[in-house]
Amino acid sequence: MYSINKIIFLSAGLTFVLNAHELNFVSLDRIVVTAQKTDESLKDIPAQVSVLKGDDLQDKNIKKIEDLNNFSANLSIFNGSGIISASIRGIQSNSAFDNTNIAMFVDGVSYLGTSGNYIVLEDIDRVEILKGPQSSLYGKNAYSGVINIVSKEPSKDIPTKFGINLANRGGRNFSFSTGTELIKDKFFASLSASHNKKDGYMQNTFLNKRDDFTKNNFVKLNLKFTPLDNLKIMFIQSLYDSNDGAPHMNLANADNPRINQNGFQAKTTNRIYQNSLNVKYEFDKYLFESLSSYKNQRNTSDYDGDHTPIKVMQLGSYFKTKEYMQEFRFGLNENFGKFLFGINGGYQDSNRLLLMNGLNFQKNIKKSKSYGIFSHSDFYLTDYLTATLGIRFDKDRIDLDDLLLSKKESSSYSAISPRFTLSYDINDETLAYATISKGYKSGGYLLFAPVNNRWYDKETLINYEIGAKTTMLDRLNLNFALFYTDIKNKQVMTYVSPSVAYATNAAKANSKGFEIESQYKISDNATLFANLGYAKSVYKDFKDVKGDYKGKLINYAPKWTYSMGINYYGFGGFYTIASIHGQSKMYADEKNTAKTNGYALVDLKFGFKKKNIDISLYCNNLFDKRYDTNYVGYKFLSAPREVGVNMNYKF
Repeated sequence: MYSINKIIFLSAGLTFVLNAHELNFVSLDRIVVTAQKTDESLKDIPAQVSVLKGDDLQDKNIKKIEDLNNFSANLSIFNGSGIISASIRGIQSNSAFDNTNIAMFVDGVSYLGTSGNYIVLEDIDRVEILKGPQSSLYGKNAYSGVINIVSKEPSKDIPTKFGINLANRGGRNFSFSTGTELIKDKFFASLSASHNKKDGYMQNTFLNKRDDFTKNNFVKLNLKFTPLDNLKIMFIQSLYDSNDGAPHMNLANADNPRINQNGFQAKTTNRIYQNSLNVKYEFDKYLFESLSSYKNQRNTSDYDGDHTPIKVMQLGSYFKTKEYMQEFRFGLNENFGKFLFGINGGYQDSNRLLLMNGLNFQKNIKKSKSYGIFSHSDFYLTDYLTATLGIRFDKDRIDLDDLLLSKKESSSYSAISPRFTLSYDINDETLAYATISKGYKSGGYLLFAPVNNRWYDKETLINYEIGAKTTMLDRLNLNFALFYTDIKNKQVMTYVSPSVAYATNAAKANSKGFEIESQYKISDNATLFANLGYAKSVYKDFKDVKGDYKGKLINYAPKWTYSMGINYYGFGGFYTIASIHGQSKMYADEKNTAKTNGYALVDLKFGFKKKNIDISLYCNNLFDKRYDTNYVGYKFLSAPREVGVNMNYKF
């Protein structure tokens, strides 16, 4: 990885570039977000929020959820074939637990589990990344932050667009989007679709082919109805369907991780249908909003667990789940403050079957119910000082039917998650704030554990944070924060013997650090960005028969994350986008012995954009850096250098 000295050197060089340009008046775009469930200007929110607009996603080749790593400080997402292990500010969880630390929403549809998180960033208006616990608004599992993905709204001005991406290793992506006005000023529709296929980069010498191919299709329909000036109804539905080969993984001790001898062609299929209905009515100083969502997901896999030509350990799985969610929000805007109240309810029904060599070793049905009540209030104490008070009550219940053991179990969890913030407008361009907030992650069960020790309780944290957001001369955005997070009842796997572990809440931990995110607009043609995050996340108290982990770094939580780059749009329609991004080392185990090396990746893109045409040549991971991730006896492989061409045409 790049050393801290090199990062400082690059930062110094960036500062020199900033100072070398004569300051001309150039205003940055005003960005409106819904991070706090109401429309607000990004610079007025007293919290750290990173936003990537749709054009940013296209320019920076951000196609998958894990690509967000590269452009937000203190964010680390590891996606192993749909199994998400994500951290914000070093707060990480073991992916064996079916609860993430980051709540993800796509047009209001939740992705709260650790598996099956295939999210296509197609026809997106913006991605909002909220840092720090957001449980007072979003409830369970918005524990260290929230990723909120919002699709583009239909309108009469949406062009029809065709896109083609061709890359090495057989990469090809075809996309299409269009929009229209069905009833003048009242009814609008948009449609987008994509087809993606790659040959992979693992060579199976037994089958004599690359067996880690990917193939998926995606389609989304978005309808907007505005029967009244103050009433908006949005209905969005999408379908994702994939047929992939083997996951990009091998045994951790393999001589060459990119060569395997799997005895059969592994297969993974995933099908996700989701829809959301949003009704928003505003009148005078009042707001009423209803959000309804539904997700139906089916996942199957068949995998060679021993990675040899002989079928010693053939692993299979079948997973099916249905999720329903309903939320009502009521808003009030007064001269002395603004207020939001809400109620929320959810239901999940899932079936899981795990096979080894054709025999069932897990078969269960899980049903869960949840509801929440919340309020979020801003009190204007003076013209410059605002107090924000948020609080939420959550109740969750899980019913488990273990069909192999003919055993039914249940457990329930509840939590109160408050938040208090003082924010002060130093001037029209600078906002300072201080926050104390509580985060809540629901309990659950671990089926791999012994029957009597499979349930674990909720996990909580308290976050202390100060920060500031400033816009200088309408051309420099600079946000920074300092934080300290105290974690209690951390959900861990405790070993009672070298080979037997169970789920429990046996650990205490903390995380402390800072983050800086900046954007500088040199001129109408060029914008620089630089982000730096530091989060030291360690166990304060945790031990089992394998050792005492006090003072050890929490696994899969790098201390440093960083990125910087430039977007330059030159004369005649030519443009260049260059960036460097990476993170420091991290560990796969509590002992801090299974290390994943740090890395720094360089991405380049050269293009030509004129009127309706956009053609670009790009190279991701220019120097073909390997940064494979260790995980429970396996190694998940990093993507090699990718060279490709993008062609987009719209009319």
